[in-house]
Amino acid sequence: MPHFFRCLPRWCCITVACVAPILLVSAAPARDGGAKERRDCPSGLGHRTAQEAIVEHLALLRAGDLEAALCDYAEDAVVILPGQVASGIDEIRIGLSGFAQLFGDAVPEVDSLTTVDAVVLLTFHVSGPDLSIPNGSDTYVVKRGLIRYQTVHDVLVPTVQ
Repeated sequence: MPHFFRCLPRWCCITVACVAPILLVSAAPARDGGAKERRDCPSGLGHRTAQEAIVEHLALLRAGDLEAALCDYAEDAVVILPGQVASGIDEIRIGLSGFAQLFGDAVPEVDSLTTVDAVVLLTFHVSGPDLSIPNGSDTYVVKRGLIRYQTVHDVLVPTVQ
């Protein structure tokens, strides 16, 4: 594996969200405090269903519109990975930026999208020039049209040339 990949943390492989250095944060978000729309984002996002929010989120990520994709997260959203937590928009921004560093222009392909009420399970795969995720999954909890919680599971493997 190229040396620069070793300096990136494991969670740099979110579907559509990855992080470089993340701080472990133990504080839980406010119950509904972050489930409001931010001033720097379009209005009306709070009226989406969970599935609509995630489908729109994925489209923005595929289009490379990071700032618009961040509008899909509540201000105090939490992304949970094995042994790590990213809390808030700034830490999530770092993660989403890290994905591009790892995979370049490669776009994750959705294998399945399953929704029950406010919970969405997404399975995916992606192949970049050096690394791939053959079988990844993210779970989202969406409240008032915004992502409040996201869990991530994936395994990075070298891309077979």
